[in-house]
Amino acid sequence: LIFLFLQTPQTCIPPNSPSKPHLKFPKSSCDSTSGELVSIDKKNKRLWSSNDWKKKLSSFINFFQSIRDLGLFHNHTKVIYVFIGAGHEVMALSHMGVHDVTGVELIDSPPLVSCVDPHNLPFFDHVFDLAFTAHLAEALFPSRFVSEMERVVRPNGVCVIVVEE
Repeated sequence: LIFLFLQTPQTCIPPNSPSKPHLKFPKSSCDSTSGELVSIDKKNKRLWSSNDWKKKLSSFINFFQSIRDLGLFHNHTKVIYVFIGAGHEVMALSHMGVHDVTGVELIDSPPLVSCVDPHNLPFFDHVFDLAFTAHLAEALFPSRFVSEMERVVRPNGVCVIVVEE
């Protein structure tokens, strides 16, 4: 036991190694992601021109059109989409003419998606007309997740939660 305290194991970082002052300590799960290797514009241009992206975008446009046909939103509706992934949904709603769409996810993906904890949305109460998610099953605390969606939607607003069968 004393031997372990007196000798540094081979797997530890040597005590004389330089510290890394250029790496800041993460303050949230959003900060802990690795830095950029490719510029955002280049990454987005490549992503948005892929056939997979275009197919998903078309699918979301059709899906949102059916929701629009029910009268749940229009072009001036203020929408928040929680747990959005890469942002297909924001782009689909934008293509449909909805001007005020906020997409939030644990991982930042500008310009479509902002890094926000979906269990603690940083918005005032009753800000949005429509809250939407298709990823409730991925939430760590589903009741907190739904409570936050309800909190940020105005009275008589709509929360849409899509679940798989």
